[in-house]
Amino acid sequence: MFKLSVAEVRLCQTGSTKVVDAKYTAKNMGKERIMGIPNSYSTQLPDRCHDLLMLLLPIVQADKRTAARHRGALTTTLTLALATPMLTVPIERIQKYLGQDEGYADERFMSPELAQKIEVAIQGKKLQDHPIFSELGWCFLQQVPPFNVAHGLPNKHAEALSSQAAREAALDLTFETFLNCIRNGLSHGGVVYLDERGRTSVGEASMLCFVSARQDRTTPHCDNRHGRRCPTVVPKIRDLRLLRISESDFREFLGRWVEWLVQSELASIAAE
Repeated sequence: MFKLSVAEVRLCQTGSTKVVDAKYTAKNMGKERIMGIPNSYSTQLPDRCHDLLMLLLPIVQADKRTAARHRGALTTTLTLALATPMLTVPIERIQKYLGQDEGYADERFMSPELAQKIEVAIQGKKLQDHPIFSELGWCFLQQVPPFNVAHGLPNKHAEALSSQAAREAALDLTFETFLNCIRNGLSHGGVVYLDERGRTSVGEASMLCFVSARQDRTTPHCDNRHGRRCPTVVPKIRDLRLLRISESDFREFLGRWVEWLVQSELASIAAE
């Protein structure tokens, strides 16, 4: 499990009220930096979110009253709530701008070491080229005909995701596609809770399936007879991609992901 590296946290409990008194400092390479407003959202925000996840997870697990109300501890809810900025911020602020002119939310100049690290990691690389991430139990299906995730995961796809072929397909994913599958699932609500068998059920979640769509852009069509604004493109879903992981392995991934991001910040501090 990832060790908290930039937070000194004191948890005080008074009666039934829990108060978190956190003093954030970065003591890296012999230097201390006060952690107020982030200098680099792409590294510091994911790091802070992970600290919160590790801090709050035992509290959520021990809260039997809330667990009884929701038929289980809200560990999955907590994990996904904090995972979203941990994945989307560095992808949106760095990865999507690689090779482009400066964008409106572009942190490459703030975190050049991280930008270079991400670029090297995704160019011509597959998930299996990054053992710290690939050794977790990812399974993948692609070219899946569109279905409504609100109805859960169809059994035929659940069975396919449990196969050795799905495990091998995950390892063969390009690293960029791997990251985008998680990011798209988190950002667009494409997350399905699964039980320990990888099936949709009413029990507690043990696995997560991230669902993302591949879209075709059709030829623009304009009909202004009713005064409506013309669309530039009309997106049409071609097929879906399914990426499955156990909840515990996903939390482990988040810790490793944050550590991987923060290492680039340490390199930047050492170079100063």
